[in-house]
Formats: sequence, C-alpha cells, structure tokens
Amino acid sequence: MKEDEIYVYGKHALIEALEHAPEGTIKKVFLAEAIDDGKLFTLLKKRNIAPAALSAKNLSGDLRDASHQGVIALADV
Repeated sequence: MKEDEIYVYGKHALIEALEHAPEGTIKKVFLAEAIDDGKLFTLLKKRNIAPAALSAKNLSGDLRDASHQGVIALADV
C-alpha cells in the first residue's frame, strides 16, 4: 500500500465512501461471496467499479485481522 492510500473496511463505510467521496477515489473493491446488498451494488455500478472476490489469497498481514465483514476497498486519500 502506498502512503496516499487507505483501506476502507465494512459495508456501511464503503457505502458512505461511494456516496460522498469524489469520483475516482475508490480504486479497488473486494467482496466476499455472501455479500448481497442492492444499494452497495447499485453504487458500485454507478461508479463503474467491478468488485473482485475477497478470499484469503487477497488478504495479507493486517488485512487478515481487520474487522472487514466481507468488504474491503482501496481508496486514495
């Protein structure tokens, strides 16, 4: 991760970021298979962001221990 990037953890935090952050701020989104939230998917589609599958392979170091609830995004600061 670069110094000017942050991780957004959790469905509600990502929804807030998608609703309020400037276009292009959210770079990547990783979702667990079990995530089924119409509002989240609508916002992702509106921002033209295709989520990737969240798996143990995607998670390294601190991300494994984070309370992400199956939702992690990489955003610019």
